[in-house]
Amino acid sequence: MTIGKPAQDADIRPPRSSLLVRYAALLMWIRGRNDHTGTSNVVFASTSGTLTLPLAFAVATGIEIVVLHLLIPWLWLQIVLAAVSLWSLLELFCMLAVDRTQPHVLVADRAASISANRATSTGTDRGDVLVLRRGGKVVGEIPCAVIASVSLRTRYCPTEPSLSDEHLYLPNQDGSVIDLVLSEPVEFHVDSMFVKWRYRGPACAVSLHVDDPRALQAAVSRS
Repeated sequence: MTIGKPAQDADIRPPRSSLLVRYAALLMWIRGRNDHTGTSNVVFASTSGTLTLPLAFAVATGIEIVVLHLLIPWLWLQIVLAAVSLWSLLELFCMLAVDRTQPHVLVADRAASISANRATSTGTDRGDVLVLRRGGKVVGEIPCAVIASVSLRTRYCPTEPSLSDEHLYLPNQDGSVIDLVLSEPVEFHVDSMFVKWRYRGPACAVSLHVDDPRALQAAVSRS
């Protein structure tokens, strides 16, 4: 079994996202937009089921604030603890908003300057490119010309990103629902705040989760 380059490599660093970027993403999400709204590019979201835990956390935070108000006699401490709880909740939804407003996207007629990311590139060309993203970061850019086949396949495992045996997995908590087989390797880089979920390396197959896999299959097939 071959695994992507180890997460400790110096060229793999934890993602850095400014407060401005996260809050802008939250405002964009509230407005029902994404970073490709108004363009001819086609986006493929992966949001199903992702609100369950944040909403449960929001309810738990509300209960916590009420309980602390009843148990703590000092008003100033009540205010500080409530502010910290609300700020942590805001940060949680900001991170969620980044994923929702920066989904996977099919970019039409893009110059393949991204061919530098292809493990066996011979030159520069143009064509549709499928850009895979996670947490606001680009994981990889796949020229549609190298996608040999697309098939609908539900995999309940793994449920976390991984790269092994030249197979990239980009699932959500429900697994993945579509497989892409590539005619040549493409370089991918999965970044994460957790070391064990950082990967870099080439892959000839990709399994990912999108809300509408048939739409992705049809769009790639037309490209």
